[in-house]
Amino acid sequence: MNSGINLTTNAKELKSSYQSVLEGKEVNWVVYGYERGNELKVVSKGDGGLEELKDEFDEGKIQYAFARVIDPNSELPKLVLIGWCGEGVPNFKKGFFNSHFNEVTKFLKGYHLQINARSEEDVDPDYIMKRINESGGSKYMANINKNAPVKKDEPILPVRSVYQPEKIPDIAALQKSVRQEPILPVRSTYQPEKIPDIVSLQKTASKEKEEEEEEIVRSSYQPEKIPDIAALQKTAPKDDIKPVVRNLFVQHIYNHGAQNFVVLNLKSSVYKPVQLPKPKRLGTRATWITEENNPPTSGIDVRREREEREKKEHEREERERKERERKEREKKERERAERERIEQEDDERREQERLEQEEYEREESERAEREEHERAQRLRQQKEADNQEEEELERQRKEEEEAYRRQEEESLLQEAQSNEPEPAGTYFARALYEYDAAEDNEMSLVEGEIIKDIVQLDEGWWQGTSEDGTRSGLFPANFVELIEAEIQNPEEETELELEPEPQETHEQSALPSAKAVYDYEAGESNEISFVEGDIITNIDFVSDDWWQGTAQDGSVGLFPANYVELLG
Repeated sequence: MNSGINLTTNAKELKSSYQSVLEGKEVNWVVYGYERGNELKVVSKGDGGLEELKDEFDEGKIQYAFARVIDPNSELPKLVLIGWCGEGVPNFKKGFFNSHFNEVTKFLKGYHLQINARSEEDVDPDYIMKRINESGGSKYMANINKNAPVKKDEPILPVRSVYQPEKIPDIAALQKSVRQEPILPVRSTYQPEKIPDIVSLQKTASKEKEEEEEEIVRSSYQPEKIPDIAALQKTAPKDDIKPVVRNLFVQHIYNHGAQNFVVLNLKSSVYKPVQLPKPKRLGTRATWITEENNPPTSGIDVRREREEREKKEHEREERERKERERKEREKKERERAERERIEQEDDERREQERLEQEEYEREESERAEREEHERAQRLRQQKEADNQEEEELERQRKEEEEAYRRQEEESLLQEAQSNEPEPAGTYFARALYEYDAAEDNEMSLVEGEIIKDIVQLDEGWWQGTSEDGTRSGLFPANFVELIEAEIQNPEEETELELEPEPQETHEQSALPSAKAVYDYEAGESNEISFVEGDIITNIDFVSDDWWQGTAQDGSVGLFPANYVELLG
């Protein structure tokens, strides 16, 4: 399915209207719309300017307008291209507006201002003129010297569209381009502590103990006032206590691992240690070692506590690392699911738009076929009605002619019956032309046959009998010529008297003549043809509408009376 706009079917009409607006001779605006799907056609055009143009836009359609206006500041013509997409346009058709409008901008070149219109405010003449004034610096040209020579207008060059189609970002490509920082393992803060040599410490301590026992130490005990440790702790800064205690504790462990840590050097303390005389030996060396030099157990506990604390810290960091990895995996999974959902929705939306477009095109095709069928049916019915009307008029005309002919014949018969035939004798005539009887009271003639018992009922119609006596009736007088006369009384002399030729010539010259005013072509065998200006002689006024006469070629027959005018 091709969803692009079709500019080729009506290309000639589109270019012609576009050129008319460029020249500004006949029209100054034109509106384009769609026909049968995506075929662009000219909807309307006019010379009423923007005021007339604004009423041509439909809320339920996509339309394009090309207009020519005069800039009030520069007094130069400006061309405006308007793309109209009404609020009532179906959503699937709105998706094609930008691509179609881009093609229209390439086709309708040379415009100075492009407007994407959605409502009546966007096509208001004041708004458009405001945009014209703001574009191209035309509002700064009001003080141009009008007496300066006018430059010849340069040809309008095509202006490249500033439209840039928006590109949908590819989330997958963006994620690939982002550098993923590798997750590095967190180094442990654990530092192995050097274990003091307990045996050497014990030997050093025992040696010092023996030297002290040899000397008598004088007691220097003096009672001191016991300091209020709680009060001192309240007055001392709390932040300074912990680092000092920890530092003293660690230093004592390293320097005096075999000795018990008894006194803490508290900052700002007034406590003084009590000096005691050297004690006597109170037991064996093993007892002293086991009872007084037991700090290695305390050092091991500190190390074990530190190791456990570092192990817990390491486990905590490991848990945090795994938690971060889990959250990162969940985030990527959510992004992938969201990306798949968006792609699926886009596919469903495109499929829905395709189905709606196909349904719309099918409905448009059916509507066009239905309108074409209805138009053809109306034309056929109109043609049948016209044919019936013509047939009815023809039938009425023939009936009127037939009635008129019968009336004429009846009047001739009545006139003939009222006139007594001449007792002098019977006329004979020879048929000059063939004649087919049109009525029951008429007789047919055969060229060259002899007609007897002729009764001259009228100047145009005679009555007679065929030579064999099988036929009798009326016939046109100009289809025969008299040849002889016979005396009806057998007792009297029968003598055929031929009519003298000079007398006939004299009678013919005495009949009126007429000049043809129009051309006439014979429609029947008993009629004559002539052209304008011909002279018809020996005219016999058969009826008011039809006369009988002799044409210039010598033919004798009927002709319409209103086609000639009498001479003299």
